Amino acid sequence: MKRSNTVTIDWFANTVKPVDDADYIRSCKYVVEELLKLNFNDFVLELYGTNRYNHHFVYADIKVYFSLNDDNSMNYGMGIFTEMRGQGCRQYEQFMNGSVNNWSALISRYLNDCAHFTRLDVANDIYDGSLSVQKIYEYCKQGLCISYSKKYEYHETGRLEDGEIVGETINIGKKGSNSQQWGVYNKLMEQGEKASDIGINSWVRSELRLFGDKAVLFAQNMASKKPLKDLFFSVLASHYRFVLSDKYSIDTKKSRRETVSWWNEYIQTKERTKLKTIREETTLLKSKEFLETQVARTLTKVYKAYESSQGVEFANAYINYLLAIGLEKMNDKDYTEVKEFSIEQNNNFTWGE
Repeated sequence: MKRSNTVTIDWFANTVKPVDDADYIRSCKYVVEELLKLNFNDFVLELYGTNRYNHHFVYADIKVYFSLNDDNSMNYGMGIFTEMRGQGCRQYEQFMNGSVNNWSALISRYLNDCAHFTRLDVANDIYDGSLSVQKIYEYCKQGLCISYSKKYEYHETGRLEDGEIVGETINIGKKGSNSQQWGVYNKLMEQGEKASDIGINSWVRSELRLFGDKAVLFAQNMASKKPLKDLFFSVLASHYRFVLSDKYSIDTKKSRRETVSWWNEYIQTKERTKLKTIREETTLLKSKEFLETQVARTLTKVYKAYESSQGVEFANAYINYLLAIGLEKMNDKDYTEVKEFSIEQNNNFTWGE
């Protein structure tokens, strides 16, 4: 099946002031129920954090951080920090519903609460071959990328066994502060042996990573209900340009040279790019892959050994014994993932209608 190019939010992070200067539960519950529009009872308290926050509430990969002082009083000045990375964003989309709750509506709720956005990532999945990691890399090496950014970096991952390249990424600009970074990487190559099962020939991701003031400005534009694809391609077109090489231009000042056709054509793909509204089943994906690739053979071997020596009832009892051991070890965070997995399995295919 032919896939359309899409755009979506792939990282969502901001802070808001607590609604209560002492009660961290009330403050976090407000963020979860009034801003995220989720059920606070589904969240689990974890006694560790990130970025100087030392506690957080979590549902699957949707996280709400806060910090306690040494006397267990809430650190009001640090605020309440909401973070959803790639998988967390996909999980949150399970709770979206057309115009009722979507990315623009979510961002608007946070901005209305005076949120300060610290990071927003926008991902453009490209299936039509209009962008190439290697082509961008070659133009950067020749100094043919015109940008406010000063540096680029290229990463390549190879397999020692046969030297085959299994990953390629180029990043222009740096992360952090009030900066922005544009990254392009080969998603199809990342799939490895699974690539042939996907049924597509090309899959490149173009990712805009916005920090600090740039994230705030982008969030404000999203809250005004400007289409995500318009905002994404507008930023790319105004901050990056690839120009003709010395072979095709005699102008010594590269910034005056004409833009190459392939870059113009990529920017024009905006017209056929859609907002991604198809829900993905991401929860427990790594757990399932681990079971299928690392555990299944060994488990089957032990099962067959018991079946042949002790009988099928004994073999089945051993499987039930393993399940009982696992059940004893499950924690509250595990149960949030089980619930999210169930939601994914039973939800509508898309949230856009």
